[in-house]
Formats: sequence, structure tokens, C-alpha cells
Amino acid sequence: MEHVLDIFNNDAFNVVSMTSAINKVPNTFGLLNQLGIFKPVPVDTTMVGIEISEGVINLVPSSERGAPGTPNKRGSRNMRYFKLPHFALEDNVTADDVQNIRAFGSGSKLLAVASKVLEVQMQMARKLYLTMEFMKNGALNGQILDSDGTVILDLWELFGITQKEVNFELAVEGANLIEPCLDVKEHVELHLKGENMTELLALCSPGWWRKFITHPDVAEAYKYYAHSVNPLTSDVRSGFKHQDILWREYLGQATTHDGTVRYFIPPNGCLFLPLGTFDTFEENFGPADYLEAANTPGLPLYSKLGRPDKFGKGQPIEAQTNPLPIVKRPEVLVKGTF
Repeated sequence: MEHVLDIFNNDAFNVVSMTSAINKVPNTFGLLNQLGIFKPVPVDTTMVGIEISEGVINLVPSSERGAPGTPNKRGSRNMRYFKLPHFALEDNVTADDVQNIRAFGSGSKLLAVASKVLEVQMQMARKLYLTMEFMKNGALNGQILDSDGTVILDLWELFGITQKEVNFELAVEGANLIEPCLDVKEHVELHLKGENMTELLALCSPGWWRKFITHPDVAEAYKYYAHSVNPLTSDVRSGFKHQDILWREYLGQATTHDGTVRYFIPPNGCLFLPLGTFDTFEENFGPADYLEAANTPGLPLYSKLGRPDKFGKGQPIEAQTNPLPIVKRPEVLVKGTF
């Protein structure tokens, strides 16, 4: 009879097949993933560099005909380098996981073991996708954090800027929403710096959403609104337009190993960002730390088998990802407060 662990020498369990299998696991988690804000960019190194050209556009003063022209002021260029963080999970497929499987031959046994491995891979993939969603959210907030709260990358410090904050005064009686909405839109439009956008998105925490949706300005704007998308009569948490801004409630959160809950949008906060940009938001994927993957374009997820333990009771399996989401124009990220 074929030993169960001998099955893992089959081509179905080599690094190429296992990596292909784990990348076929559908990523259904996370609003940021569903919106497709970040463009995936595979890289073949563990570092990525972005050249920043700070173009200078100014008015040209007039001069007398025949006189020397005004010296042209060129923009400066510099490079920013980013190290790709590494996230890995390990598990162990044991003999007990596939014990007492009734099968007529090794082919059926192979299928059963492959199904078990895929089940483990799916569990790993969900956790890694959640980690990537958490990192993308961090990039949108200007600080990419590790699960313990330590800062992996601070975009504000790196680019030497301070995030724009707009106070909406949602709790102040008589305060209107038009002026702060204009402040946000004008700031984002001025700092696109040659980029395009299709619309402006507001990701709202539950606390913000409740204050906003019940604000007198919103109530008055939709008081006589007869269409189906009416925030006064419908559940519009998945998104509705007001002042040409797409407002959505964002309930994203994750729990760390020690039970700490990390909220993707701070309580009573709101994050504004442009949608439809060409290259403002990108997510770099580096190669795995496997010999087979060295110097090859990175994939979102990798998976590989390790060496069985010395008594042949378990088969180690690993899944990993090496992502780094980047916002190339962090000035377009505006924080809403009240």
C-alpha cells in the first residue's frame, strides 16, 4: 500500500502547482480589494524604487524683445526606496488529517490529500488577504502598520508632508456641509499633479456615517428626492452621491493574535481619496524567498511544502506574500474630522 506521505512527491505538490492553486483561491474579502483601487505591480526584487519628479509650473514674466529670456526653472528629481515586507504562515498536514479515507486506488487517495491541502491553503489565503487589505488601508491612512501596531512605512514622514484635515463640524448645530465638501474637492484636485480621477470617494466610519446621514443638509437635499437611491428612505451604506462625492460606510476591521481589534477607519473619522487614477495607487508584489522564485516577477501569494518530520507523521506547508501598497501622491488623501 502506498504511504500517504509519498503522495507529496507527486507533481501536484511541487512549488509551481501549489502556488498556482493558492492564487486561484478567490479573494472575496475587503472593500478596498473589491473597488480595485490599487493596481497590482509584480517586481523581481525585494526593494522597489520610485523616482519623484517635482515639476515646477509657474508664470513666465514678460521681457523686452531681443532681451535675454527668463531662466527656466527645472523641477528636482529624487528617488524613494521601499523594502517589501514578508508575511508567512506555516501549517502541518498530518497522517490523521487523511486517515481512514476510503479509496479504491492511489488516484483517489491523491485527490483526497490534494483536497485537504487546498483546504489548508484557503484558510491561509484568507488570513493573508486580510493582511493585505489591512496594509492597503494603512497606505490610504498614510501609515502602513504591522499587526502589533509598529510602523512599517510612514508616507507622511517619507514625503515630508502633513495630511490635510477638514473639520465638518457634524455635531455643531447650524453648520453646513457645502464648504467642507468644497475644501476637500479643491484640495484633491490641486494635488493630483497631472493625474486624473473619475470621482471622489469618502470612506466613513460607523460613527461618522450616522452623524452624516442624519445631518440637516442631507435631509433637506433629499426631502423631495423621488428616486430609489434616497438616504432618507433606503439603506445606502454601499454608496450614494452627495455634493458629487461618493459616500460609503466602511466597517473594515481585523483582530490580531493577541485579540486587539484594529479598525481600518478611526472611530468618528472619514477618509477621502480619488478614484479612477492611473498610477497613484499601486500594490507591489515581490518574489518569495524560495530558490525557484528568486529574481522572478512576484505573485500575490506563494505556497510550498517543507521537509516531512523525521518520523513521517506530518507534512509542513507554507504560504506567504511579500506585498507593499504605495500611494505615490499622498497629498490627495484627506482626513475628515468632526
